Amino acid sequence: MKALARYGLPCVLLCGGCFSPILHPEYPSAIEQEMTSMAIRRSVAGIALPELDRRTQYVLRVAAPTGIDTALIRARLEQRLAAAQIRVRAEPAPRGSPTLLAVVPFAGVDVEATLFGVPFVVPGLPVALGDISLYKSSTLTGRARVELSVWSAQRDEVAVAPPSEASRYYRNVTVLTFLGPFRSSNLEEGPLPGDE
Repeated sequence: MKALARYGLPCVLLCGGCFSPILHPEYPSAIEQEMTSMAIRRSVAGIALPELDRRTQYVLRVAAPTGIDTALIRARLEQRLAAAQIRVRAEPAPRGSPTLLAVVPFAGVDVEATLFGVPFVVPGLPVALGDISLYKSSTLTGRARVELSVWSAQRDEVAVAPPSEASRYYRNVTVLTFLGPFRSSNLEEGPLPGDE
């Protein structure tokens, strides 16, 4: 029993799994930007546009939290509206123009990591030095939601489109530290189970 405690406990600790959501970095990587961009594109494409007067030019306004790329959202919305033959007026617009208001409550990436193995961590360093792993994976999920409403020149809400929410993921899996990595993604495919 003592031998089991002496050798078993370190072995269990050695192979113990760690799961931690990773804080969103200040400067997102290219793959994080791609996940967010794909989620925005799918979300904008999924908007059911309300009946709009094709002869009217609308002012497009985008409201989003700080740090969200409103220029990308505006460009995607302008493409979607142009495909539906809805004209958007260039800024600055005359006072009292009818307005399309796009509210984007969130557009970003969730990052999760799982590790079965031993991480090399030096206290005080902001980054890990690596690990010896039996299994590790990281999953990036881009999520976006767009809510579109139409406002008259008198600032009355005329119509509201149902909110459109979308997500995209990218998964990177490594087995036995140097075997792999194996990657899976739904970037170029239709929605998979778990997509919203």
